[in-house]
Amino acid sequence: MAEVGRGGPAPSCACRQLVFADKKSKDLPLTSLGEQKTILAALVNFLASADEACAGLGISLTSSGNDTFTKIAELSLFPADNGSTLCKRIHPSRARVLPKCHTPQTGLTIRSFSHFLALVPSTEVCPDWFSFCAETNEHALNLLLVPWPTDVVPRQFRATETQKISDEVGRGGYGLFTFDGQRRARAGMIRDLLSLAEETVGRIDGVVFPELALAPAAVRQISRAVVKEDRFLITGVGESARKGICGQNHIRFDVMLPGGEYLAQLEQKKRHRWKLEKNQIVQYGIGSALHPLANWWEHFDITDRQLIFVTLKPWLTICVLLCEDLARPDPLGDLVRSVGPNLVVCLLMDGPQLSGRWPGRYATVLAGDPGCSVLTFTSAGMAKLSRSQMGTTGRSNCIALWKDARTGVAKEITMAPSDDAIVLSIAVEYCEEWSAEGRGDEGNAGHPYPQIDRAKEECWSEDADRN
Repeated sequence: MAEVGRGGPAPSCACRQLVFADKKSKDLPLTSLGEQKTILAALVNFLASADEACAGLGISLTSSGNDTFTKIAELSLFPADNGSTLCKRIHPSRARVLPKCHTPQTGLTIRSFSHFLALVPSTEVCPDWFSFCAETNEHALNLLLVPWPTDVVPRQFRATETQKISDEVGRGGYGLFTFDGQRRARAGMIRDLLSLAEETVGRIDGVVFPELALAPAAVRQISRAVVKEDRFLITGVGESARKGICGQNHIRFDVMLPGGEYLAQLEQKKRHRWKLEKNQIVQYGIGSALHPLANWWEHFDITDRQLIFVTLKPWLTICVLLCEDLARPDPLGDLVRSVGPNLVVCLLMDGPQLSGRWPGRYATVLAGDPGCSVLTFTSAGMAKLSRSQMGTTGRSNCIALWKDARTGVAKEITMAPSDDAIVLSIAVEYCEEWSAEGRGDEGNAGHPYPQIDRAKEECWSEDADRN
């Protein structure tokens, strides 16, 4: 099969081949396509031509230096009412095309045939693509992980509504629950942690909090203190539910546009309710608040389903998931796998992030196909509240887990109980990926990896210098 694009025939050759095949086979039913080698070759070459022509789209901001094709493509990606898509004539309710970061190197699916374009079938999740990528050759990223809250107690879990629940739970008994935040993170505390971190590692590129870490008012204060042109904020935001009134559980991704003239405050709601069952109620010791024999669903609004992709560097497109969104393959699993973002950050309210637990298993799936790097991150309070089946603390100092396609083994990220934050230093390795028909991407696939093997994680406390 002739190769199109880098090292192959010009795209116009593929177009002529497709036109010739189309004249002969215009009435050919799709069910018979597998027997038509000529038209199959033409279609694959045409796909390859389109893929090569779109290399780099979605990575850099539209600028005066871009050609007309690139300007139109970049502007079409800007989120509209129906999200982002590179298609002009196909409505997003039927299908959409997005930029792509990774090509699967195992298995064989439609995703194996392109490097730069992702075909996304119709889905109830609306993807929004944002590019804040400045022209830079920076090869590394420093994240300040703040595992807030540092303490969680059982009474912070409470029922908001119940159905068929009494001392003896009847068949079908269930309830809704909410989580009440207590002590709020202070902007001054975060500034102190940032100063301590920067004294040792230099620039901090991003500050990350877990799921439900901050109330809406606290987010506004901390964003003003943290976000600047070269530093972003990712946090889980929560507000308690009341009887008949849903709570809030969503992500805030705040990032400054290059030049420092505009602050984007991006929001993304959680798509799956947390379901607490007996094993988890016992694990967290909250049976006095929530009956262990009932099923308890998190009480928040899930009407708006959206997934945000944010490009910050030529090698770094991030998407953020909330807890169960990592574990449930629908409705957004195919969307994440189609795009293959360089880094998936999953914010959790979960126990210790041990490699053998569920976050590690699902992170391994995304690392294997399509090749994403995955960071899972929980609060120190939830990690300490969690009890193992043997009644021990279950290594409660393990607050994060990293998994990527290149280094293989999942890396558990721990911190001392006296510390309030940890810096995770990330570098990039560029690797060549190959499409199913043999096209390389000239080493454009960026694989973020943590610099843990060569240097211990750096931890800080707001009350003392670096430990």
